[in-house]
Amino acid sequence: MAEGVPVTSLARTWVDLAEIFSLEDLVAAGDCALRAGATTAELEECLSRAGRRRGVVRARAALHLLDRRSRSRPESHLRVGLVLRELPAPEVNVPIVDDAGQWLAEPDLSWKDVRLALEYNGRDHARLGRMRRDITREVDLGARGGWRTLTLGPVEVFRRMDQVASVVRELRRTPGPRPVQW
Repeated sequence: MAEGVPVTSLARTWVDLAEIFSLEDLVAAGDCALRAGATTAELEECLSRAGRRRGVVRARAALHLLDRRSRSRPESHLRVGLVLRELPAPEVNVPIVDDAGQWLAEPDLSWKDVRLALEYNGRDHARLGRMRRDITREVDLGARGGWRTLTLGPVEVFRRMDQVASVVRELRRTPGPRPVQW
């Protein structure tokens, strides 16, 4: 009950959404549920009680893709889209430091093995101050860290995932820049 109104738990709501959500949106909702305090064990328990309800197969597929570190629906969509296209699972919002241990960035998704960072830039990245910080971060990642950054927007994440996966696959195959001293 919330203010006298009956409500379902985060886990039960997530399982209920499996009936109508795509896999990507179900993962985004699950990531959000985890950030809000649900546990993977609670989601598993609720799912085990769901029996043969519509959406249960999709929820089982989504369960192993969840990551509480994901901070937005587009980040979740991007991560799932890449994994479904057989790319290795990226790290999610993990800090990157330079050789001296100085913080450089915390990209949405990254692969340390090939020093590749992916960033989703939505509407809030268009504000002048934010844009300037984004540019500085990308320059620092490349120059001081030897990382490549691929910045994506809504069109790429929600309409061109096959192309994004091809670009990421190619970037993972080719060597990136080396750090330089500033």
